[in-house]
Amino acid sequence: MSKTPDLDIEVQALMTWWRSLYPDAQTGRRGDAGARAAMRRADSPFQALLLPACHDLLRLLRDKGVSPGRMSDAHLKRIAMAAAVICECRDDRTGPKSFASALGAASEGERAPLSPLRFQALMATMDRADGTEQMTALRRALAHAKDAPFNVRGLVRDLLVFSNETRIRWTFDYHGTNREVLPADPISEAEETLS
Repeated sequence: MSKTPDLDIEVQALMTWWRSLYPDAQTGRRGDAGARAAMRRADSPFQALLLPACHDLLRLLRDKGVSPGRMSDAHLKRIAMAAAVICECRDDRTGPKSFASALGAASEGERAPLSPLRFQALMATMDRADGTEQMTALRRALAHAKDAPFNVRGLVRDLLVFSNETRIRWTFDYHGTNREVLPADPISEAEETLS
């Protein structure tokens, strides 16, 4: 697994690469719709790794001082999966909300973009080691949240280091449960010391 400084560089490189695939009227950059489409058609992380666009990303990582040659195969697959998944997102649909919040966020009385059962299925798939199934499940979830802006950078970070902590945070975010630590109840503490 990457160290934190490398992870920050990886996330930044992925975001830079992703944004470069879209046109930018201010700079005159044309973008690369063909590369985006090819990444969206990739059925697995390995297929994404076969694409020239993915190797452009790996060269960008190398230029920023992170050697793809020193990464484990599993981490390279995570990078390819994250790249393929974010190619499903439009670059003008980013926002402060987390991906899981965008999937579950609904006004009172409205349905969540992704139903609780589908969210449970997504989480079960993310527990599996197969990146192909994970890519498919993430893309399906993105299709439900496509109109809700969310933090793409946060999604990339989560996909690169998906862990139990990430699963728990996604669950809290999906359900809109605030996870802040409440002050201890002084009565309970007093009872514990008397016991």
